[in-house]
Amino acid sequence: MNTSTNGMDFQILMPGLIRYTDGRSTRVTFRWFYGVGGWAARILEILILIFGIIVVVASYTGVAAIFTGGSNFSLILIDGFFFIIGLILVYRGLLLLLNTSTFEWSEDTLSARHGPLPGLGNFNLHRNTITGVEWQKVGQSRGSGYSGTRLTSGYSAMFNVILHTTSGKTLTLVSGIRAREYAFALSSEISNLLK
Repeated sequence: MNTSTNGMDFQILMPGLIRYTDGRSTRVTFRWFYGVGGWAARILEILILIFGIIVVVASYTGVAAIFTGGSNFSLILIDGFFFIIGLILVYRGLLLLLNTSTFEWSEDTLSARHGPLPGLGNFNLHRNTITGVEWQKVGQSRGSGYSGTRLTSGYSAMFNVILHTTSGKTLTLVSGIRAREYAFALSSEISNLLK
């Protein structure tokens, strides 16, 4: 789908992956929530976020007891532990729901911005320092095997989109994408920007 608004053309490549062009620069945006996978995976991520919120709320009274001087020390430790775990789950869920990565190619410079919540690093690189972009499979197999044509159990894989520089450094542009097609499409689009 090609659309134009206010002198900027944009094309929806996949849900959550959009290319914008205005003649001077090209920008590709990727919404992290779409990289989670299908609807079942997205619902699971939302449930994990809700669980994290519940854990934070339920353990808050024990953590607040630290400042009021009440309660048993071991209960405060347990509540503190669950409070921290809940905060990690909530932050992770909010990152997936809210964050977008934007890659802009303008005047021989590739810039990467991730936000609104802090996550991966932002950077600017000149074209001469970039040697390539690729997607990389990371994951593990726990007793998986094939039965006929179906994968029977235990395989988990994620994908990273990485950039190689002339100094031999590897930068991770986006990590933890569970949907392979998004990792492939994102790395292809960024590679096309660099041509």
